[in-house]
Amino acid sequence: MTQHVINQIHVLISLSAVTYPFVFKANASNDFIYIILLLMVLYSYIILQGECFISYVIKKYNDPKYVAGTDISVLDDFSDVFKNKTFASYAISYIIVALVIGSFIALKRYNFINIYYIYLFSVLLCIYFFILRTPSLYNVYFNIVFMIYVTFILYKVIMTRHQ
Repeated sequence: MTQHVINQIHVLISLSAVTYPFVFKANASNDFIYIILLLMVLYSYIILQGECFISYVIKKYNDPKYVAGTDISVLDDFSDVFKNKTFASYAISYIIVALVIGSFIALKRYNFINIYYIYLFSVLLCIYFFILRTPSLYNVYFNIVFMIYVTFILYKVIMTRHQ
């Protein structure tokens, strides 16, 4: 029962977070917070080897020997909420697409950085999610490059906020 409630909260947070740029008007303070949170989530994804922090905690709770990134394709929390693995997979796909488009919208309307950096961020984010489930040595190198770029974007966001 408790696990089901946690799964519902996880799905609700995920869906709410990715829809923010589509639902709310541009607001510099809110967009700043959204972008910072988005970048923190991306850091956690990279550090946990493609694992959502909440999913990782649930898996670790169920199996104390679980290692982050071992089985990121398991969608038990979303399947539990939607009662259907296929629909859960569609929901995850929607979240990824909405995250890429929504992050582009939020970064663009925050208007803190050259548009080319925003396009590059969006492309790198697409590549990240595309290769996420393909284990390879290239993923390690890409994750390093992606983390550096996410740090660059974070720096630009914070520095523009203080100008």
